[in-house]
Amino acid sequence: MSSTTSHSSSFFTQLLLALPDSPSSSAFVAPPTHASETILMTFTATLALLVTLVVWVIDIVLWGIARSRFRNVAAFAQYGNANWLTFGALIALILAFCVGAIGSCGNYRHLNAEELRGFFNSK
Repeated sequence: MSSTTSHSSSFFTQLLLALPDSPSSSAFVAPPTHASETILMTFTATLALLVTLVVWVIDIVLWGIARSRFRNVAAFAQYGNANWLTFGALIALILAFCVGAIGSCGNYRHLNAEELRGFFNSK
């Protein structure tokens, strides 16, 4: 298992080192290479967060009203899985927003091949 890990690690290292040092090559590197990409991710996560928050509040309020009406006629009703799945999505989007906001403050300079060699050889 360790030989597979070192083999895949060296494969990705060689792949990154084989990329040319032009700005057009930044599309092949997995992490975002410009702050604008991370800022766009943050805005997208914020929009999704706000929509999910509104949907979750409407879901809880409407289900609360329906539940009280069910209980008035002696029917059993409780908050189900759908309410908590929406809440879980809300928590995940809060995490995505925080990661994007923190990532927007990063250093996005383009590393050349020598800096990449030094980075991977030091570990």
